[in-house]
Amino acid sequence: ANTRVDIAAEITTFIDKVLSQSKEGAAGGEAAGNLKALKEYISTTLTEKIQSLLHGAAVKKTYWEKRNYEKAKGAKEDYVAYTCAVFIEMDAKKLAEAVEKAANFVAKQAEEKKVEGNVKEALKNVKEDFEKARKGEI
Repeated sequence: ANTRVDIAAEITTFIDKVLSQSKEGAAGGEAAGNLKALKEYISTTLTEKIQSLLHGAAVKKTYWEKRNYEKAKGAKEDYVAYTCAVFIEMDAKKLAEAVEKAANFVAKQAEEKKVEGNVKEALKNVKEDFEKARKGEI
């Protein structure tokens, strides 16, 4: 698994969720169109930008589990599948820095798309909020 892609996708999803919960998400008219363009930027470009910011992430442990799915227990059909979990280690300061830089990329795009109002407000604590979310506190 590509650890940088996985981490970048998590950060992108978090930022997208934060923006979706902001008041700007309920904008109408031209602002709604501009917000849609910003969300498109997030989904297509931000993950790639974040990948370039991530350094020092390493896979420490990979765990594979064989699972038997049975029709009698709710599966659509009987089959065997494997799931994979990966423990990734990365310096917390570097991760926080990547989250902050990603939020700054989005804020800059918000200015260019003329939807900066609540976007900056929604993203102002993103570094701390990401850390809290990672710890399960929010």
